[in-house]
Parts: sequence; structure tokens; C-alpha cells
Amino acid sequence: VLPASSEPEDVERARIHHAGQHEAVDLLLGLDEPELGGGPHAANAIGLNFYPDNQWIRDGSTIPLGHHDYRPLADMLEEAWRRFGKPIFLSET
Repeated sequence: VLPASSEPEDVERARIHHAGQHEAVDLLLGLDEPELGGGPHAANAIGLNFYPDNQWIRDGSTIPLGHHDYRPLADMLEEAWRRFGKPIFLSET
């Protein structure tokens, strides 16, 4: 999710929206609110979904394949691997 403008509020709202995609796994792995009992032991691998049209401008349109802001799948997989430190796989496309 990208911000629609460079206004600080819009940039922050897009950042929060982007981070929301990781919320469930962050809780499961104890990266957020560890008092709920999550931890590294809770998952051996992380399954991810990928669709060509699931990149967009917040409150706007999707970012088309080939657009200069479209992120390559490999970059997003690396981001998830660095964030979670677990083997990853595509579970749905």
C-alpha cells in the first residue's frame, strides 16, 4: 500500500495499512503482544498469498504490473523472510 500523496499523515496511514497485513502473524509469533502467548514455536513456516492486483495506492486504484511503483514478488518475499525469520512459501496465487 502506497500513500496517495507525500503529506505526512497520508504517508503514516499508508504505512499502518501496509503493516496491517502482518498483524496476525506478528501476534502468532509473539512479535506483538507476547503476553498473549505467541512465540517463535507457534509456526515452522509462513504461507503467503500473491495476486498481481494486490498492490495499490491507499484509497485509490491498484498499481498495475510494469508501473514504476509495482514491487517485484521477490522483494516482497524477501521482506517477509526478513520480518519473520521463517521459511516462506506461496500458498495461493
